[in-house]
Amino acid sequence: MNYLSALLPAAVCDSFGPRYGHGVLQLLTSSATFGMAAVSTTGGFIACRMLIGFSLATFVACQFWCSTMFNARIVGTANAVAAGWGNMGELAGWTVLFQTGATSKYQAWCRPLGLSCCGWL
Repeated sequence: MNYLSALLPAAVCDSFGPRYGHGVLQLLTSSATFGMAAVSTTGGFIACRMLIGFSLATFVACQFWCSTMFNARIVGTANAVAAGWGNMGELAGWTVLFQTGATSKYQAWCRPLGLSCCGWL
């Protein structure tokens, strides 16, 4: 499945461009992120995690986009900065999600609200 989730966005980026590839992938997988807030069974959790895993293929579209926007002298730096910002944003989001859940007396609401916020981003 991992190969499939990387090859399909690459084909879409080659055919229609990275903006459409990235946008369509985000639109198709954002419902799984929202759905994760309402999951109460093991099967639902596994299904949502699989669909959220497909959203990680946005990395392909991002790297493709950076490769077409910058010249050969700085394309490696541009790709590294774009990947680093994406990883830092994910880390910041999960840190806030877990810190609010660990310190709040409303722990049951922190996970669904945090995942909903991630879905809106």
